[in-house]
Amino acid sequence: MKIDLRLPPSLHGYSRFNDALNHTNTTPEARSIIQALFEIIIQKVDVSVQQSLLSEPLSEVQSFPVQDGDAIRLVVEIGEDRIDAGRGGFFDLAFDGSEQIRRHGSRTDIEAAAVFEVICDILEEGIPLTEQQDLLDANLSEEG
Repeated sequence: MKIDLRLPPSLHGYSRFNDALNHTNTTPEARSIIQALFEIIIQKVDVSVQQSLLSEPLSEVQSFPVQDGDAIRLVVEIGEDRIDAGRGGFFDLAFDGSEQIRRHGSRTDIEAAAVFEVICDILEEGIPLTEQQDLLDANLSEEG
């Protein structure tokens, strides 16, 4: 499954993704995928190396090339076998993780909660590439 999203620039450096992930029960498979995706977003990792983060273990001290410009772009392809192994867990993450983030109440928190939920929904429901950005944009405008 391919994911290609343009995300709000306010999420660069946003550490509450990890806090929400740490306070949410889910499957190890779902956690592994989501943790890698959030690391890409938090560090604003350049598109040219994003895919490698899904196959290599993350290190807290790694540094990566960073994207130019304001917006954050997430472009990865995740094997169906990995997604299938995490299914069910993405649903739990979408609900619990976004609620954990929303509790803080800032504009960035609200955007982050919408992104958290949409990425989990894309993975859980297998939302096609052609519908992903529209879903995210609709969720962001609802929250705003």
